[in-house]
Amino acid sequence: MAQDQPIANTAVKDPMTDQETVAAVSRNATGSLLYVGCDVKSQSMFVRFQPGPRSRVYIHRGDVVQHRFDDDPPLNGMWETDDVSADINDAEQVAAFASRMLSAGRFLVRVHQGNGRQVDASFQIFGETPSVRDAIAKAVNACSASKEAALLAKVVPTTAASLAIPQ
Repeated sequence: MAQDQPIANTAVKDPMTDQETVAAVSRNATGSLLYVGCDVKSQSMFVRFQPGPRSRVYIHRGDVVQHRFDDDPPLNGMWETDDVSADINDAEQVAAFASRMLSAGRFLVRVHQGNGRQVDASFQIFGETPSVRDAIAKAVNACSASKEAALLAKVVPTTAASLAIPQ
């Protein structure tokens, strides 16, 4: 049986558009992915949840998505959905999400589908490990000119130095 994998970095360059993305990626046991990423060209960061091939989670445009870290209260209304993934694109929300990942042990996402069904996916985050800090730092540093990087430095100033985020 597959297990959750620790967060690791990935850098992808689209062969057609040359658009580069740098991301810290967590893969759970069903192959679902959780990204904190940077679109290098636009210098914008994003969070993305993409259901995996062995997941019973399907996302459709207009589905409502909520999430929680560890025992925190669930958060609603941050996610935008299309027919493939759910994304957080608001700079302040991305910064808050990334900073919370740095101390999280578990992440749960729930998709409320239009047919009244709800499905969950969970990830082990291992947030306090150096490898997770490094993975998130690489994504943030790839977007060092972004509003999210500046916000992240303000949200967690003690982390900013360890992440080498410009202040």
